[in-house]
Amino acid sequence: MAEPASGGESLAASPMFADVQVHTIFWNEREFSTVLNFSRAGGFRYGMGTFAIQCVDREYNLWLAMLPSTSLSEVQVRWQVDGGDIQAESWEIAHVYEVGSGFDATPPNPAALYRQLQGGEQFTIEVPQLNVGPAHFDLEAMWSTPVLENFDRCEDSEHEPIEFERPEYEPVFDLEGQHGEAIEYSAVEVRNGSVVTTVGQAPVYDGIPFQFEIGCNTSGAVTALLMFPADWEISGTGAVEVSLSVDDTSQATEQWHGLTLADGFQLRSESSFALVQALARSQTLVVSVPELEIWNARFDLPPIFSTPVQQNLNHCGY
Repeated sequence: MAEPASGGESLAASPMFADVQVHTIFWNEREFSTVLNFSRAGGFRYGMGTFAIQCVDREYNLWLAMLPSTSLSEVQVRWQVDGGDIQAESWEIAHVYEVGSGFDATPPNPAALYRQLQGGEQFTIEVPQLNVGPAHFDLEAMWSTPVLENFDRCEDSEHEPIEFERPEYEPVFDLEGQHGEAIEYSAVEVRNGSVVTTVGQAPVYDGIPFQFEIGCNTSGAVTALLMFPADWEISGTGAVEVSLSVDDTSQATEQWHGLTLADGFQLRSESSFALVQALARSQTLVVSVPELEIWNARFDLPPIFSTPVQQNLNHCGY
């Protein structure tokens, strides 16, 4: 059962929005240790690149995520550790739809790259063919993670992997209100003691009112939605084209899933987790939905991530 909110609840830094994230999962006797590192740079989807290091079943996986759509099967990548020599090599392209990260690029020899990264302070990478980068990733923060030994000894058959123990968190609930003039928030306890958290903001926009909403649902999944009132003449379901620009980067156009509800209509991003990760580190979001004649609706992002229910979003899925 969740605990009610206390008046002194802290809005401290979180696992979800930390600059470096650590994930260690034991599943069906398989061990997955992953470190994600984020960098703001041009060319990436939503303007936010992700570099990941993973150890799975004694093997290294490394990849650069959030690349733009491409028909290429491989790309030329240039990278450098600190002030060392610039390396150029072909990385394979993969589409990773299920985690909403778009397209990834993976190096030809992940273990060799990891060994070159060890002890470094900064990893710089660019993909000229896709107009991505250069992006700078902070390696020092990665080396201070609590499961570093899992990576350093990834190929060691005698090493017993360390399981990262996340701090316990009880979500706040029975909270509902406004934050400033344009933001509404709520945290409501539902079945089985789980808590649904939502934060919605009306845009700076001269047109029919609607909201951009982020949240954490009963299954612990991050959601990103556009919510429309019931009196809008919108019907049916299916894909609707939505264009997004984060911090005035070039627009990314994608398909959002439409759903008619009893009290309105929603469009849901299929890449909610990746999108919210980028928005939490950004200042503005501009949205256009041509089919609904919505053009350049602008949202101020920092207030969305500073409401009394922010801790629930911080720990969503953890």
